[in-house]
Amino acid sequence: MFIDESGPSIMLLDLEGGLFSPYKPSGLERLSLGARVWHLEWNVNGNGSLTYAADGCVRLAMPGLDPGEVYGPEPHALDHLLRRLPQPFTRLSHASAMALVTRDSGAYLDLEWLDSPQFRVIFAGEE
Repeated sequence: MFIDESGPSIMLLDLEGGLFSPYKPSGLERLSLGARVWHLEWNVNGNGSLTYAADGCVRLAMPGLDPGEVYGPEPHALDHLLRRLPQPFTRLSHASAMALVTRDSGAYLDLEWLDSPQFRVIFAGEE
């Protein structure tokens, strides 16, 4: 996992996958204590999901990056952002999902960030 600042936000980039999961929300809940946390993921098969947590609680999960499949205690928490997209409430492309996160958090990946050295944090595997 790589960690660095991105604008006003802290970015965690997990290239291995699996550290944070919408199916195991405790990590996102802990990170979101007193903050907002976005978790965006996709894999080589095209599967993806977006999870939004704030103030110690996962507010919603969006499997398949499909706004029609949103579930959680606040399923409409992102509607104000989705309405700003060119095709609101349709399945999100990876770029649209990243734009949603950027618009709300200020975090972004650009060439300067990608070319800069990042701190790497290594977690011991589960036994």
